[in-house]
Amino acid sequence: MSNPRAKQGAGIVLAFLALAVLATIYTAGGKGSIGWSVTAPKKPDVQMSSATGEDMEKLWNWADGELGGGSRAASWHLRWSLDGVTADQAARTAEALGMTADAKDLAGGKDENKTSGGILWEAARSSAEGTLKLQLLGTDRENREAGGQAVMTYHAPPAAELRAILSEMTEVNAALTATGTDSKPMMSIKLYGHAIRVGAAGRIAQKAGGAVLDEYKDSRTIVRTYSTTALTGAMRLGEGKEGSASASIQLAEHGGGDAGIAAEITAGIPLINGDLSESGA
Repeated sequence: MSNPRAKQGAGIVLAFLALAVLATIYTAGGKGSIGWSVTAPKKPDVQMSSATGEDMEKLWNWADGELGGGSRAASWHLRWSLDGVTADQAARTAEALGMTADAKDLAGGKDENKTSGGILWEAARSSAEGTLKLQLLGTDRENREAGGQAVMTYHAPPAAELRAILSEMTEVNAALTATGTDSKPMMSIKLYGHAIRVGAAGRIAQKAGGAVLDEYKDSRTIVRTYSTTALTGAMRLGEGKEGSASASIQLAEHGGGDAGIAAEITAGIPLINGDLSESGA
């Protein structure tokens, strides 16, 4: 008898390999890393424009008829990145959002990961509305005026309503914009769910009017990156050269075809953050 858990675990491994081939996926740990902090062969370019609430609504509607239980049954993750944030600005942002900061970090305690790109400060908030986490990366702890990269992630609760996710998105966008930095917060969106029939990722791409920019395919996994004018969020692919194509949405479909095993669908605007599994952005 086949083991669904074993198949699911194998699926995640294969999906990760797909991402390693594409090398176009961000993680909260910084640019140029994929999945479980494995170094990518090349760094992706910086995000050109942020995903928006309209992008979120469109992806919700495109995926709704393709997933078991609809979009409401899917896992939704949002991620923001903002450069030039000081420790004091991060602390004020966390306070405005009702987040609890790590007391040791706020007290200026030493961090054994005191390196460029390390997580030097963290705050979080968990409630019925979901889990919100703010991390400050690569900042000199002894100089609270030194700017670093702030990464905010939001994991929506199970069976979240679209309006609730949009409300959280609006609140976080406002708080990050109010930090007073010169840079603009860049948001990305990640969806994970199970398809109700074969070819779900392709149909979502058709609804988005996507043109294929990149593809990875094996016997169990298909990962495609698309460009579309229907979405605002965008990331330029290639080596950052002028005129290179801009990615707007990335879609992955893994597994399916076996009795009782539904294909896993992962979508990202403009790209998928992290790995293809249900884990966060």
